[in-house]
Amino acid sequence: MLKHFRKKERKKERKKERKKERKKERKKERKKVNNTSDFLDEVFKLLNIRFFESISDGIIVVDKNFRIKYINGNMLKILGKEIKDVIDYYCYVVLHEKRGVVDECPAKRSLSSMKDKYSEIFCSKYNKTFKVMSFPLVKDEIIGVVEVFRELEGREDFFKNVLNGVDEGIAVIDKDFNIISANKFFREMYKIGDYRGKKCYEILEDEECFTDRCTIYNVFTRMKPFEAIHEHRIHGKKFYIKVKAFPLGKDEAIVLHNDITEIVEAEKRLKNAYKELKDAYERLRELDLLKGCILTNVSHELKTPITVIKTMVDILSDEIEGKDMEILLRIKRNVLKLLDIIENLIDMARLASGRYKLKITEVFLPDLVKEAVNTKKDFAKSKNVEIFINAEPIVLACDRNLIYKALLNLIDNAIKFNKPNGKVFIKVYKNGENVKLEVSDTGIGIPKDKIKNIFEPFIQLDASIRRKYGGTGLGLAIVKRIVDLHNGEINVESEPSRGTTFTIKFKIT
Repeated sequence: MLKHFRKKERKKERKKERKKERKKERKKERKKVNNTSDFLDEVFKLLNIRFFESISDGIIVVDKNFRIKYINGNMLKILGKEIKDVIDYYCYVVLHEKRGVVDECPAKRSLSSMKDKYSEIFCSKYNKTFKVMSFPLVKDEIIGVVEVFRELEGREDFFKNVLNGVDEGIAVIDKDFNIISANKFFREMYKIGDYRGKKCYEILEDEECFTDRCTIYNVFTRMKPFEAIHEHRIHGKKFYIKVKAFPLGKDEAIVLHNDITEIVEAEKRLKNAYKELKDAYERLRELDLLKGCILTNVSHELKTPITVIKTMVDILSDEIEGKDMEILLRIKRNVLKLLDIIENLIDMARLASGRYKLKITEVFLPDLVKEAVNTKKDFAKSKNVEIFINAEPIVLACDRNLIYKALLNLIDNAIKFNKPNGKVFIKVYKNGENVKLEVSDTGIGIPKDKIKNIFEPFIQLDASIRRKYGGTGLGLAIVKRIVDLHNGEINVESEPSRGTTFTIKFKIT
């Protein structure tokens, strides 16, 4: 009996143990994720999945077998599906209509690498491109993948939202010259509404189509970017368009049209203006040469008889006395004045020709100044003007004859336009790497508004000065050209009724 009882007890214990084992197995079975509700329970524990309904991106959650277990409302709108047509279906069937997982599948990449992945995929079924971020769901082991889909703009949206703001005409044209897309600026430029079904050469009235100058023809022939400037007629009006084209694969090209009509027309006007100016310059140059020839020839023709007259006056002055001598001296003064004018005309013509060659020698400036002052001392005495010299012992490499003429002209003006009992001051000194020659007077001065014109040929301050002081107005013009030939500078400081200072500056070489 005891043996039987023990046997019965052991059976009961084994039965209890088997019952416990079955309970444990059932608990394990319930913990396993074998259906959608259990899977989502696990997902809810990892994520606040209800938050996905409030965001604008599309969300898909798939298990490790690539079955869709959750999809948010926005993704349903993007796909145009109802939830019953998606849940528990394979993602590659819903998105790509494929029989297996595609290589570029973001979920596959996340599951295999256990890492977040970012990619761009094209779903041919919906003709849409998505930017996808996928990241694995892990609890002890990987249980699935969350995929975030952001739809990229299609071509028409791209043109509408981005390229319509560009101030260049942009269009996509296929290899058959059909306009596929065009931005707002392109349509306004060519005054077209609906461009679909139209050829680009029909809009542009382009006679160069299918030729080597055609931009589209070149892009598809060479399969590389091409740029050209075309002359188009649009509704009878002529335009100049700078065209740049770039291939988009083998069948399409993007073309940029920039209207440069105003620039081209401005360039044409500039070219015409330049040609007119060049022609005018050539005419002026010819007239200048003619003027120089006339001045030279007339001056030489005048100089010969006047020189003869001067010689005869000099001979007669030795034989005539009394009142006749006064007449003879008056003749001589006017003959000398004429000779001075003729010399100035000859000098001006020679310097203005641009063919004068400097004869450079070493010149001791104090001696040159004294020589010029001695030449004008009688003139200074007649005007009751006193001359003062302050010259440092400086040697300058220059054309002696020209610098002498320049000094003579400046001293002559300082005496001529001075006041009675006036003074002339001549200074020669070094200033750094420069030599300066100053000729100052205490004369009538020059108005500020007249200073800018005093170096022009045949210019004098006004008619009253010409009548009172005489001269041709060439003296300062000759001085300016002499200084320019020596690469020097000449400056003027003057104040009416107080005097004038001319400063010539030469570099020491």
